[in-house]
Amino acid sequence: MAETYSRPPTAQRAVLNELRRWLASGRLVPGDQIRQESVAAELGTSVIPVREALKTLQSEGQVEHIPHRGFFVARLERDELIELCDIRSALEAMAVRRGLPLIEDRIVDEMAQLISDMEESDARGDVAAMVEQDRRFHFLLYGACGLSLLLRIITSTWDQSDPYRAMFFNDEHQRSANHAEHKAILEAVRLRDAEAVIRLLDEHRLSPLRHFEST
Repeated sequence: MAETYSRPPTAQRAVLNELRRWLASGRLVPGDQIRQESVAAELGTSVIPVREALKTLQSEGQVEHIPHRGFFVARLERDELIELCDIRSALEAMAVRRGLPLIEDRIVDEMAQLISDMEESDARGDVAAMVEQDRRFHFLLYGACGLSLLLRIITSTWDQSDPYRAMFFNDEHQRSANHAEHKAILEAVRLRDAEAVIRLLDEHRLSPLRHFEST
């Protein structure tokens, strides 16, 4: 039997994946200019796939293009961040109500393991790993709903907030509070208490917003 063929990513997809990682890890923060030539040189590619990747991020609202100046990581005003939180609240509540009665014990165990993984990443100062693990923790919960379109829309809202989440995670005091909030969410998930999960998620989601308002 022939081995399963795995198609390598295109240059554009590879650059897009790397830029997403930079946004999620805090390497790129809101307002930063993204210089196409510098990105191309670092990633060992031409400017063309970098430009196409940036256009994709622009269409998603993560990057903005200013004529005669170039591409920049999009800034969200306070009102826009509040609106994004409200949108996420509605979408994620829908996913929880649909998916929590269906969630398998093995998924709950994976969520518990991710909490431990986040604490270990925090202890060694690996913020980028924490941001990724945090996202996996939440999407294990949302993924139980099995609604692919809803999950794509939720993913888009997370993509837009990634640079702000990364900034939040760079504050060690906020990271400590984040671990406690995850444990409370997990306990409500174990009890299959959808309304408690939704309430805790709403409080959890507002933590970064309060952080930015105080800085």
